[in-house]
This record gives sequence, C-alpha cells and structure tokens, in this order.
Amino acid sequence: FSTGCIITAPTSGNNIAVTYFNGSVLHSGAITAFASLPNLTTAVQNQTIDVPLTFSGMPSGITTINLTLAYDNPRMSFVSVVSPMYMGTITTNAAGSYICLTYTNPSGPAINGQFLVLRFMYNGIGTANISFSSPCQFINGSPVQVGYTNGSVSPAPIANNIAQIGYVTGISGTPVDVPITFSSMPTDIGAVTMSVVFDQTKLTYVKESDNPYNAFVQVKNNVITIAWMSGSPTNINGSFITLMFDYVSDPTPDCGPAAITFGDGCQVASTPSGAIVPTNWLNGGVNLKFKITGTLTYDSDPSPRLPMEGYTIYLKSGANVIATTTTAAGTGFFEFLEPNGTYTLEAAVPVGKIWYGDFDDEYYLLDYLIYGNTFPYDNPLRELAADLDQNGSVDFDDDYFLLERLIYDVKDPLWTAPDYLFENPTVVVSCTDVTKDFMGLCSGNINGANSTP
Repeated sequence: FSTGCIITAPTSGNNIAVTYFNGSVLHSGAITAFASLPNLTTAVQNQTIDVPLTFSGMPSGITTINLTLAYDNPRMSFVSVVSPMYMGTITTNAAGSYICLTYTNPSGPAINGQFLVLRFMYNGIGTANISFSSPCQFINGSPVQVGYTNGSVSPAPIANNIAQIGYVTGISGTPVDVPITFSSMPTDIGAVTMSVVFDQTKLTYVKESDNPYNAFVQVKNNVITIAWMSGSPTNINGSFITLMFDYVSDPTPDCGPAAITFGDGCQVASTPSGAIVPTNWLNGGVNLKFKITGTLTYDSDPSPRLPMEGYTIYLKSGANVIATTTTAAGTGFFEFLEPNGTYTLEAAVPVGKIWYGDFDDEYYLLDYLIYGNTFPYDNPLRELAADLDQNGSVDFDDDYFLLERLIYDVKDPLWTAPDYLFENPTVVVSCTDVTKDFMGLCSGNINGANSTP
C-alpha cells in the first residue's frame, strides 16, 4: 500500500480510517544460494568506503548475472567497481541512486566468496542503505533461486569534531530556542553548510534568536539550510547559531516530542585548503530528552555536607547501566540527558580513596547498643553503615569489628560491608528535568566525620 489509499463511506462521503497491512511474495522452495552485502560501521565523511559483494552456495555453470543495487544518494556517491575476483566481462551503469551490474562468462565458473567491491564516497551524514532491487537474476541455463541480504554503511565515531543540535524542553504554545553548537573542532574552519530538518507537525520556524557568525539562513518547508564562509581561519567552537521555533504539542504523556536532525549535505571545511573536516553530527530536539542532575555528597550532617568529587555515577534502567559520568571537582555535581523513564543512581569509589573512621564512631555505636540512643543525624544510610557484617541488624559483633579496625588497622573477614556505601535513589523522568541529590558514607563512620571524602 502506498500514499493515496482511501476508503469512503457511500452515504456520508466521509473517508474511513483504515490500517493498511502490506504483503509479500516469497519463493516457496528452499533457497541455498545467497548474495550478500555487509553492514559496515567505518565510514568517514568525504572518504571512500569499500563494500564487498559476496556470494555463497552458488551452483557452478552460472554464465550471466544481472544485478540492480539501490543506495542512498546523496549520502553516498558511487565511485567504481574495484577488485573483481573472477574472469569474465563486467559492465556497470550507474544513474541516480541505482547501479546496474552485468556479468557474463560463457565458461560458467563457480563464483562463491567475494565477487567484487563497490567503492563509494561517503558524503554523510547518518546511515546509508544499500539494497538489492528488481531486477536481479542469476542464470545457469535457467534462473537460479537466490536469497538476498541487504547492507548498510554507518559513520564511524570521530574522536573530536562534534556538531550538536541541543536537547531542550518546551511548553506547548510557547517559543523554544534550540542551539546548534560545535566542540573540539579545529581552529582553522573556513566554511560550514548545514541542512536541519524539523518536525513540522510540532514546530514552526520563527527566526534565528542568536547568529554570532551572521550565517545565511534559508527555510523551505521543514528544512533549514544554513551556510557560512570566511576567508580567514576561524575557531567556531561554542554556540554557532540558535534557532527559535513555536512549539505546539498535544497534552499527551509523551510531551509531544519533536525531533530536529541534521540532513544530507552537512559539511565543515577548513581554510585555505578547503578540505572537508569529518564531523560527528549529533541530533537533538524538543522534549526528547531531559536533564537528570544532582550532587553526590558525604553524609556529614549535621556539619555541612562535603562534595564527593571524582566518583563514577551510574545511571541504570533496571539491571542495565545505560550511562556513566564523573562527579565534578569541588561540587560533586553530575548530569545525564535521558528520555522519559524510571532510573536508579549508583556510585563507585575512585582509585586511591581510603576508608575513614574514628573512636567517636565506636562511642556512638556503643551508645546505640547499650542505651538505645540514635546515631548522630540518624538516617537509613547511617544504620546501613553500622551493620558491618551485613546481617540485617546492628549488634555487638559490629562494635567488635569497628574497634578491631580502629586499634589494629585490621579489617575482619566478617566485615563484609564495602568501605564506601551509597544511597541508590530512584529517578522518574516524566516530561521535565529532574534534580536528585544523594549521599555516600564510609561503613562504620557513624558520626559522618571525614575531612577528605
């Protein structure tokens, strides 16, 4: 089914909402011969990439092959056929987004393995598909039934050179500013061309709210073309341009997410050479992802809580770690950018951090065990830190383990609690940014005193 299918009621003349299910025709026999294209993930913008065409299970005696291959143009440009592996005549006709290959060899050799290599220029950006298209035919006196596996070419991550469309949050019926930034780029840039595609059902382009480089901007339908050129080498790192949209969304739980993506034709060039600078083009949008921020601090109440800097923070969805970051120096600050969902936070100790405890801790533990007094600034983390053998209760064995370590600097084998414990808070992201602070504490450090957490 394609665009334009309509079913209309006879009396009202109204169109009826219909779900259309596509079908296909498959060969009913067992297919044993295959033609395959790989999925490559090593493409670099403005460089060539070789895509091998391989055969397996082909019978001998094949004298003629006709193949039609479709590929994403202009994301890739076809260069040539290289490295043919078999004797015979190969003719190539490439036009638009199609390559027609014909192979003839009256001797009909067995042609399994790599047959040839298709060389493309990868122009970027995003994944380019390469697929077998009709007509495709293998003949050894009669047509051979062949199974076809399509392939793709994806960009390899570049160590530096980042172009980023920002993730922003918006309220229905209000304007939103979406920044486009560059980072870790060379400082000799002379030209930038960008094609930016936005969701026209949710966004209406208004203007550039910030354009420090005076880039040329042209809008047609849902595509914004941005062009800038300079004869002088320029450092474009930082904010390059900010686009303002009117944001309209339905009042639905998904916040009306609206994607804004880089399209085909995005390029950055250096000057004066004019060489294309391979770049990571990272998409963004409105209400697609939200910030999870917070600080990790030591449970040193009632004194001011001390920041725990250099600790690894894990963001988990269920049992899976989906993102990590490191707390900032001096503040213990961390930040994630994630879609709606329920997450948990965990932390890990940096190399070189040592356990801390003192005799005041042993005093407060005895005070708790003998007189039933609470720990200083009592909370679940303090109680967890006091249960050194992790048996679910705080008892005199825990007091013995703590005293043994303080006097003899020996950690008893039954002291199974890790040297550092952390809260593991749940974070629910639902269409808004979330701030969630949490704490860490040394096991046994019941009074929370620690000058260098």
